[in-house]
Amino acid sequence: MDVFIGLLMLFSYFIYWIVAWLAGTVVAVKLFRRERGRAQRVGLWGFAIMLANSVIRASLWLSVVQWLLAGTRGSAGVMVAIYLPLAIIDLVGLGCIVYAFWALGKARVSAQ
Repeated sequence: MDVFIGLLMLFSYFIYWIVAWLAGTVVAVKLFRRERGRAQRVGLWGFAIMLANSVIRASLWLSVVQWLLAGTRGSAGVMVAIYLPLAIIDLVGLGCIVYAFWALGKARVSAQ
């Protein structure tokens, strides 16, 4: 029963983010194949980082975090130790995506 609830949680919350980052990665790959610029490369890296981080976060939720919470082994410090590196990686991925959109927008405005 625990596995079913875990899978239900995975598909109800994490699947939206995984699908969104997967779609962003596919679009970034198509843009990178068309024009091999720095902004496209950074955007591709950003979307790939966010996709990988979402998959890691979902798998951690299914394995470690549920086990810690079920046995009341998890404290605030343990949760911070698990999720702080993932939050930092999220910031790096979002920074790459924001830079890519900014650089692409800047290139479009200067071309006009």
